[in-house]
Amino acid sequence: MSGPSPPSQKPSSRHLVRAYFRYLRDLGESEVFCEHSRSGRSVPPRADGASFETLARAIQSCCGCGLHTTRTNPVPGAGNPHSGLVMVGEAPGEQEDVQGVPFVGPSGRLLRRLFRLGGIPEQGYYLVNVLKCRPPGNRDPAGDEIEACRPFLEAQLTILAPRLIVCLGRIAGWQLLGSGEPSMRDMRGTVHQRGGASVVVTYHPSALLHKPEFRAETWRDIKKIRRLADQLCLPVREGS
Repeated sequence: MSGPSPPSQKPSSRHLVRAYFRYLRDLGESEVFCEHSRSGRSVPPRADGASFETLARAIQSCCGCGLHTTRTNPVPGAGNPHSGLVMVGEAPGEQEDVQGVPFVGPSGRLLRRLFRLGGIPEQGYYLVNVLKCRPPGNRDPAGDEIEACRPFLEAQLTILAPRLIVCLGRIAGWQLLGSGEPSMRDMRGTVHQRGGASVVVTYHPSALLHKPEFRAETWRDIKKIRRLADQLCLPVREGS
């Protein structure tokens, strides 16, 4: 399937975060707590329970696109918010829509198994998707759906402040790298930078279910991700 056509000019991260805070205001939230560095410059809020509860409530009540009429449950995210490693997928699938939790279907089980074998256990990352609601029939996300969800993804990344981001699939890569629609070949094999985070693109686990020949390349990506996590001193080991 062809991917969504990117807008001619994407809004900045600052604009998207502002849109998210306006959304919280419209929900009746009157306070948002942030920390400040000694220099007086704002720094991202810590990934505490209150931050995620507020964000989850906003996602639960979102009616920003037509997907709210077909979803069973929105899927905010799950995992260790203090890990420094965030994995970004495309959109929830059938089981994710039923349970309200990301990556719990067959592709999610494969993802966890491969990364565990690569030395990155489940408590070593946080999982989110570009879309928070399942597109009917697991079709590709539409451009307006991506734009409606973008403030949530930007807010999650602001709160989580990851040092390493893994994009699972081409659509996540397009959205995080903001460079048009390059091929997986062009995005893979390079450590990109986004703000203060390193970004690696690999195949979505659902692609591996249909095309097992991608597994060898994915395994090389996972070993690279583990080396990067070690270089960044991220707590990805068992028991961390």
